[in-house]
Amino acid sequence: QTIVNSNVDFLVVGEGEETFLELVEALAQKQPVSGIKGIWFKEAGNIRGNPLRPVVDMDSEPPLSYHLIDIQTHIMWLSGRRALQFETSRGCPFRCAFCYNTSVRLGQWRALTAPTALRRLKQLVDEYNIRAFAFSDDNFFTDPGRARDILQGIIRSKLDIVWGKGDIRLDLLAQLDDDFLKLIRDSGCLSLVIGVESGSQRIANLLRKEIDVSRAITVNRRLAAHSIDPRYLFLVGIPGETEDDVQQTADMMLALTRENPRATVAVQIFVPYPGTELFDLAVQSGLQAPQKLEDWIYFSWSNRSLDYPWISRDRKQMVRMLSFCSYFLARHNSKTFGRVPKLVSLLGALYRPIARARLQRGFYWFSPELWLA
Repeated sequence: QTIVNSNVDFLVVGEGEETFLELVEALAQKQPVSGIKGIWFKEAGNIRGNPLRPVVDMDSEPPLSYHLIDIQTHIMWLSGRRALQFETSRGCPFRCAFCYNTSVRLGQWRALTAPTALRRLKQLVDEYNIRAFAFSDDNFFTDPGRARDILQGIIRSKLDIVWGKGDIRLDLLAQLDDDFLKLIRDSGCLSLVIGVESGSQRIANLLRKEIDVSRAITVNRRLAAHSIDPRYLFLVGIPGETEDDVQQTADMMLALTRENPRATVAVQIFVPYPGTELFDLAVQSGLQAPQKLEDWIYFSWSNRSLDYPWISRDRKQMVRMLSFCSYFLARHNSKTFGRVPKLVSLLGALYRPIARARLQRGFYWFSPELWLA
């Protein structure tokens, strides 16, 4: 649907650093594009596709050329420090049925070696006074040995940085010993991001998470003991999900935030990404897949319309309230989420017991607060 669109002349498939550069250079020099791997194009009215390009070897790629941009426009703040996003790896070797990685990155995981990652972190610290990093990896801890080397290097090099958004699987986190957890904390960790996805084991199995969701409780207690801030992610609105499954998710979120004051939770609405197993299930459940390029704009992680044929009106209300209340279940850690206006913080504190009571009693109806939000 993309390449047949009249507004599209070329299509770069997959990671585009090398492909896009070759394409631009060929066009500038009026050279043929038939030998460029990883593109589709139009030629004499016909659509042609070249072989895919192998995924990028991150360690052999040069570091980003920050001197070519106004870096100030990319600065954010974490724990009161100048921060940047930083990517140490790409992809994920696991096969979660809902995740874009299975189709976009084809399940391939690649990473900077620890020495390369540390060298680039130090360069950003020295040249741009960056003192905090938000790791944008899909799964930072895929190789625990590499992760350990990076965290030990941060301490050994005395970089004096903090970091957050370290994605880690629940099953791996459960296997880490106390020394590793202490290393995570001492290296400046602001938060670990953990995809539990559901409090229902049945739904976790449907999502092919390959985890025991009950282990989230024991992991949560260990993280509390080590003063590590976990952020647990949950997914609702899934084809085949029942009200009981949603309530199990609510119960799990309540337990995690009750037992660990440092824990936060986030609820995301399921989005059926093309090429994933759950997209096919969504189509089987009545989803009308877009028939032209422009309609794909509605398929975004931020699309919260819940206009799915498998979700009844009552369950739509339940899911919306669960998502809304999740923002108030815990005292959001200001180190991770930045400064919050005092009035907003006060209103959140006042609503927190109401949000918890709603989820505890399963009372999702009569929700004027949704209209005020």
